[in-house]
Amino acid sequence: MFRSTQYITIIIKKRQNLEAEPYIRVEFNLERVHGTCTIHEADCGIGTVISGLKDDLSHVFGLSGGQQRWLYNSTELQDSSTLEEYGISAGSTPKPQINVKIM
Repeated sequence: MFRSTQYITIIIKKRQNLEAEPYIRVEFNLERVHGTCTIHEADCGIGTVISGLKDDLSHVFGLSGGQQRWLYNSTELQDSSTLEEYGISAGSTPKPQINVKIM
């Protein structure tokens, strides 16, 4: 499904929160020559660690965490850090976008 050095874009969207922990909608989009398509959506807490999101992508597409390089504003996201630690929230404008480089 994925060629070497292909990218997946992750868009953070606001989600109606009734829970104690703020939740966001994470949308995984595959960028292709003829356009972008949504390939997976998930709700997660803003305190979710990056390795947990990598695991989610691994289960859906069979990509190990080692094959994924997550970048936000030219910074590589560390597995033990959370979205919140990078200042990523659903209320941000424009919508935060994370690029995942597939190795």
